[in-house]
Amino acid sequence: MRVDGWSVRPRDLYAAGARASSGAQDAATAASALVRAVERAGVAVRHPRLVGAFERARDDVSGPARRIPGVVDAVGARLRATAVTAAEADAGAVRDLRPASGQTDQMGRTLRRELG
Repeated sequence: MRVDGWSVRPRDLYAAGARASSGAQDAATAASALVRAVERAGVAVRHPRLVGAFERARDDVSGPARRIPGVVDAVGARLRATAVTAAEADAGAVRDLRPASGQTDQMGRTLRRELG
């Protein structure tokens, strides 16, 4: 596997992003389980203060928990985008350096002819 100037392996990075995004469903399942556990705990208690505390805890937890899958997917998408950017930058650098490389080769041939 080729490594560009920043020591990035674009294919590996892209694959890591894909793996991260594929975990979004597992994150959704875990987040839902967390919210359900807090809800069940609130049902299991009988004291009004505890019931209220568990309801507040559920409200506090449910919003952030619902955002977890999107965040996981966004991380994966950003990794994939970074991999694409790195690969495009590397290809652009090779394309930009090709004329200079050709000039260097030509100069070397000219010097060898003249120096004989």
